[in-house]
Amino acid sequence: SYSGGVEVTACNERTIASLIRLGMHVVTKGEGNPQYRVVFEGSPEAVLFSKVFDDAQNPSERAIVLMTCDHADENCPFIPSAWKRLPLRYEDPKRYDDTESEFSAYDETRDLIREELDHIFSMVKKSISEG
Repeated sequence: SYSGGVEVTACNERTIASLIRLGMHVVTKGEGNPQYRVVFEGSPEAVLFSKVFDDAQNPSERAIVLMTCDHADENCPFIPSAWKRLPLRYEDPKRYDDTESEFSAYDETRDLIREELDHIFSMVKKSISEG
């Protein structure tokens, strides 16, 4: 899978902390917009960093694009590489930053995204295997 937004910022450190709480091994490289090398349960390493949707590391054609927030969906009306574009919106947990609910908000959002993406990818895999 790939990722990108409408502007380069940095991965939210609270999101990275939530991945660590799940048991992922994370190594940070760099400053400002660091790269996070993430490994979980024998899965291939993922490299997370903030980038725009048309970054060279992302596919240049036939991508299925999942729009996960209203801001991106509204401010990025055309993505040239999109074969399909699907809204899959989540409540941004940052509204709970610096509150007693911060950890649970990030962890619940992480778990919901994981559950829904697992379901989507299993459906795609099934569709491919059925031809």
